[in-house]
Amino acid sequence: MQITNIDSAYNYVYVYYSRYTAEGQEEFSTEYKKISKKFVVNNYGVSTLLITGFEDTIPISAADINLNYNVVDAAVA
Repeated sequence: MQITNIDSAYNYVYVYYSRYTAEGQEEFSTEYKKISKKFVVNNYGVSTLLITGFEDTIPISAADINLNYNVVDAAVA
């Protein structure tokens, strides 16, 4: 996947996700992760993300993922 039109002030894209799982009639459980790899933003404001499911991840909490979701600290008009 490619993300385009990224502000030139950014050097990296970080990926966070939540995963819901259950077996049979069990209740869903949710895990929250951050992919350890930083995805580089090139000089054209493009970052290519190739996620296979085998990346190293860091467990995080629901509060962490919600705080980091869509954080914008700069914008270009």
